[in-house]
Formats: sequence, structure tokens, C-alpha cells
Amino acid sequence: MRLQLAIFSSLIVASGASTAETQRQLGSHEHAAQQINFAIQGSQLYLEVFAPANDIVGFEHPPSTPQQKQAVKQAIEALEREGSVFRPNSEAACQLQSAKAAWKGDDDHDDHDEHDEHDEHDEHDEHDEHDEHDEHDEHDGHAEFQANYQFNCAEIDALEVVEVGLFKLYPSVKRIDVQGVLSEGQMAVTLHPDSNKITLNQ
Repeated sequence: MRLQLAIFSSLIVASGASTAETQRQLGSHEHAAQQINFAIQGSQLYLEVFAPANDIVGFEHPPSTPQQKQAVKQAIEALEREGSVFRPNSEAACQLQSAKAAWKGDDDHDDHDEHDEHDEHDEHDEHDEHDEHDEHDEHDGHAEFQANYQFNCAEIDALEVVEVGLFKLYPSVKRIDVQGVLSEGQMAVTLHPDSNKITLNQ
């Protein structure tokens, strides 16, 4: 499951918004779409990124060559580097507490509904299973980078803007869909290279 989804859900309940609807929005994302989810809880700012691997390293299949493995390693280091992905406005006095990034392929996802349906596969023809496997082999699946960040903001009430550095890090990124939960409710915005800031009080 999404690492911060439980936090989002608890805040949604507190704000009176529809938990089911927001879980659908925040708990899922489309392949080939950059996505940022965020939430504010007390003095804590939580953010998570879902980025198609093709946009970050130029391929979606599991890294097999030394060059590909190095590219994945460098991407993870860049995503975890302080100040490279998110920069809250200085007035909020936010300090990065943790940053964790990882490569995730189809086999790594533990939140897919398909995993809950494995028992049903026993009722299917073995030939159907093999056909599905052949399909997966042909398409090589999908892979993405997932990253989670936590900031402690001494002046959380002064937090107004979070600058997103993904466009600068990866020029192939052209659009990022952002969804967040604030004390006032939910918000959604789409970012582009020429509009790379999440404005909270708009």
C-alpha cells in the first residue's frame, strides 16, 4: 500500500471529506503519469512521489547491465538528496527528516488488487495462466520510482509554497499531477516545467 495513505485517510476523516473517494484518488495512479501526494499533519509535511522509470532512467525493464544498474542507483541517490526534489518556502523553517526512494517493478507492488485474487487463478485453466504470463513477458511490465519524504516545519503556518525540482532533475518530465490533504480540505493541481510550485494557500 502507499506508505502515507493511512495518514491521508485519517486527515480526510478529520476534515469531513469522503474517505472512499480520496483513497481512490490518492491510493492509485496511472502508469506513465508522474504523481505527487502530500499531507500536512501538525508540524509535519509528508510527500510521496511516483515516477515512471522511463522518465527517470530511460527504461522500464529490470536493470540488467552494469550501466543500467548504475543509472538506477544514481537516480535513487538523486531522489534522496536533500533539496533536490522538494523545497518548502524558507519562512516555514522546514527540515528534512527522512527521504527514501526505491525502484518498484510490477512484481514489487504489494498493493495491487490482483494479488488478492491469486486464489481465483486456481480455478482458471492452466493455459489461461500461461497466456497471461506470455503477455507480461512481451510487455516487460511497468516500473517506477517511489519516494517518500517527511519534513518537520517549525513555522508550519508559514508554509505557503513547495517548489518541485523533478523538472530540473529530469527534463523528460513534462507534467506532474499533485493531490494533497490540508486542514481546510483537499486540493489538486497539475504542474509543468514553467509552473513547478505547489501553492498551498490559493
